[in-house]
Amino acid sequence: MDHTRDKIRVNAFAGRHRHGPVTQAETAMRANSQHLRGPQYLMGRIGTVNEIANGALFLASDDCRFMNAADLLIDGGYIAFKGNKGNARLPN
Repeated sequence: MDHTRDKIRVNAFAGRHRHGPVTQAETAMRANSQHLRGPQYLMGRIGTVNEIANGALFLASDDCRFMNAADLLIDGGYIAFKGNKGNARLPN
């Protein structure tokens, strides 16, 4: 709110888990144990580096010039699902 008059927008970006060199070992470990705990993402997989980066690119683009004081969450449904199988319809 303090910088709106200066045409400065402030948004937050949160990306959750992605494939990459740092997470390959973790991803393999999760894949081995996923059948015990069930899926943790509504999308049924973790995100790719490009999928996460595209969110940041969107925030830097003119496509979101009217977006302000928002949190862009790119997590494949992790927060909404929170690992609770319940009544969720998951992809095959």
